[in-house]
Amino acid sequence: MNDSLSIDEIIKQAEEIREKTVKKAQSALEDVNNSAKEITEREIEVPKPEPENIKIASKSDKSSKFKQNEVADKTKVSPAIKADDKTKHIEFKPKSNQIDRDFEEQKTVQKSFFSNKNLKEPIYSKKPPEIIERPATIKSKSKFDKTDDLEQIPTIVAVEELEKTKILLTREEIKQREEKAQEQKEEEQGVQIVLDGFDDETKQIAKIDEELAEQQLKERRKEKVNKFRIFAPEDIEDAKKQDKDTVVKKEYESANEQSTFSKRLDESLFSVSLSLKITGVLTLILGLLTGFKDSSYLPSLLLENTPYIITLLILFVAVCIVNSGVFIHGFKIKNGVNSDFAVSLAEIVIFAHTVLLLFDSNLLIDDGTSYPFAGAFALCLNGLGKYVFITRIRTNFDFMANQKEKYTVEPIVNEVDAGIISRGLLTGEPNLKASIKTDFATKFLDIASADEPANIICKYVCFISLALSAVVAVAAGLVNQNVNYAINVFVCALCITAPCYALFCTNNTLLSVSKHLRTRGAMVNGFEGASVTSDANAIVIEAQDLFSARSCEIHGIKTFNGAKADDVILKTASVIINTKSPLASVFDDVIIGKQAILPEVDDIVYEDRLGTSAWIYRKKILVGTRDLLVHHGVPVLKEEYERKYARKGRRVLYLAEAGKLMAMFVVSYSAEPQLKKSLKKLEKSGMTILVRSADPFINDESIAELFEIPDGYIRVMNSSNGRAFEKYSNLFAEKSPAYIVHNGSALGFVSAVSAAEDLQETRKLIGVLTSFGSAIGLGVVGLLAFTGGIDQLDAIKVALFQAAWCIFVNLLAKIKSLFI
Repeated sequence: MNDSLSIDEIIKQAEEIREKTVKKAQSALEDVNNSAKEITEREIEVPKPEPENIKIASKSDKSSKFKQNEVADKTKVSPAIKADDKTKHIEFKPKSNQIDRDFEEQKTVQKSFFSNKNLKEPIYSKKPPEIIERPATIKSKSKFDKTDDLEQIPTIVAVEELEKTKILLTREEIKQREEKAQEQKEEEQGVQIVLDGFDDETKQIAKIDEELAEQQLKERRKEKVNKFRIFAPEDIEDAKKQDKDTVVKKEYESANEQSTFSKRLDESLFSVSLSLKITGVLTLILGLLTGFKDSSYLPSLLLENTPYIITLLILFVAVCIVNSGVFIHGFKIKNGVNSDFAVSLAEIVIFAHTVLLLFDSNLLIDDGTSYPFAGAFALCLNGLGKYVFITRIRTNFDFMANQKEKYTVEPIVNEVDAGIISRGLLTGEPNLKASIKTDFATKFLDIASADEPANIICKYVCFISLALSAVVAVAAGLVNQNVNYAINVFVCALCITAPCYALFCTNNTLLSVSKHLRTRGAMVNGFEGASVTSDANAIVIEAQDLFSARSCEIHGIKTFNGAKADDVILKTASVIINTKSPLASVFDDVIIGKQAILPEVDDIVYEDRLGTSAWIYRKKILVGTRDLLVHHGVPVLKEEYERKYARKGRRVLYLAEAGKLMAMFVVSYSAEPQLKKSLKKLEKSGMTILVRSADPFINDESIAELFEIPDGYIRVMNSSNGRAFEKYSNLFAEKSPAYIVHNGSALGFVSAVSAAEDLQETRKLIGVLTSFGSAIGLGVVGLLAFTGGIDQLDAIKVALFQAAWCIFVNLLAKIKSLFI
């Protein structure tokens, strides 16, 4: 019978069964009536338990009769039938196969504590049997059927925290008591006359916790020590400062200037955007005039050369006025040639050539073409580059300013320390980079604007193309013995070879990389920021940073020699947290971050690949592998017993105290997928990662296996190397240059360094492709110049070539940046 049926439904089914049985088994009717008569003489009060109050009964000798089993020997026990608050129990004994089939159709199993053939006690009695109720927990079967004796790790709460959870009075009672006390105070003061200055109230003196005050004093002293800089990065060289694009005039110098600096960036972005829009509209008009020259679409006035050239010249001058800042910045060559110089030079040549076309019609006759549209289009591409340049700076600034905890990347300039840290791990002279926590990242704008590859590209391409254009023009003029022809060739060659799209290509690549790194909590501040890792051959990191709280797990604990679980957990946590083990975050979660409850640890010594020894309460503590315990003469468990727990990548961590084994922890480590990918990308660049670890299970082989990288790429320091790096691990700087900024995670650090390495390669790629594009353009001009077809390269075709090559360079750079 279905357990979900109500009592009424069960009674109804029982009555139907009885009626069918009476009709089909009349021969057994007398026996049934006799049985019913005997039953009615006994009055039994049946308890009516509510469904929500039903609990699972414990398994015992007296309660085993309540176990729900099917009734054997073809006997079915019907449910209790309510009749005048008395229970009747009818037992049917079918004698025919038809009755058996009817009972099989019902497929009911009566579950009643009134019948059990295995008990010698009577089925019925004056009082119902006592039901023993106990709470029960249903647990799934463990995957490790032989390790189910492990205890779960409890959450340890300090006593003072536990007291906060006690509620002695309700809020209403507390409020009533406070109001009553206030009323009594007012009544007492109401019958007294108190003059100002003569009140005898004694101010309550604040109680100071001496231990807390001493701890705060130690923390302040420690903070001052940490802020002392052991090494300082070199300032940006003046040679790199000279080629920065000073779109924003004032540097970001303090956190209080965040809103002001953001406003300046927005104003610069708006100004460049407005200039770009106006330039785009004027360029479009010039393109239409150039494309529909000598066609019926133009007004009749513009069909003549003079009005047509004057119109082009006026529109071109308007474009140059809108972009006057490009000319001003371009000819500030005191600090070196910048990306605006090449564009400005091309615009001046186009303007002079257009004026010559206005006064000398022979230039048009000798395959001359007007190029104002090509010049305006070059200014469009240059303006687009400036817009992306400021957008990239704005994106990086938002990330850096809104980052609560800031970490930068700085070199370890102390050669002695660098040599000790890398001893036996690197070949050649070490150049190490480390992550430093800071309050403020300085020189953000200077670094973001410095070392712009577009400036270097234009510096070389501009002068080389200028010289080669002059050579091609002179040669073509000599061959054709025509000066006007040579002038037209020179102007065409200079327009097509101008690298006006270089600024857009470099900053568009940086912008896409910045958006990608932002999702990983990192930022590379321009190509100058990327160059900070160009000379590095290794980065140094803590093992604790490679493994987050989600990457480590404690599966259980087993205590020995009468040790208490909370006691061994606190002692182990104290050692683990002080050594910055990857398991530190897991143990910190166990104590809910209240490290004040941990016992003090003294004389911590890490033994390579074995574990850590320390002193707590004047007792020697060992936390590590079985080999550590054997090394110190502590009796250990059999290896067969340990192998029962050390399965599927799990490790056994032991705790020994005063020469006795106190506990064992079953732990495991895993690698984060994103960090694994970033490490694989950085491995391809050839940079080594040096890891400081005080965990016996974190070594070269285990890290290579977890992160699936080749052996030798990540090297774990020994204890002597680690001691040399320890002072850099906790280093804190009030100010640090904003070359690379990240959130302090290993993912952010590794991703930023990997991106910086790839940006150096992308920078070279853009430079080569831009130079190659200018060479192709010059080759086309030379070919047409010597074949007499220079007039085929009009302004529209020159602009199309510039646009096509810009798209091509950006596409390849984009593909390269996808692997960052």
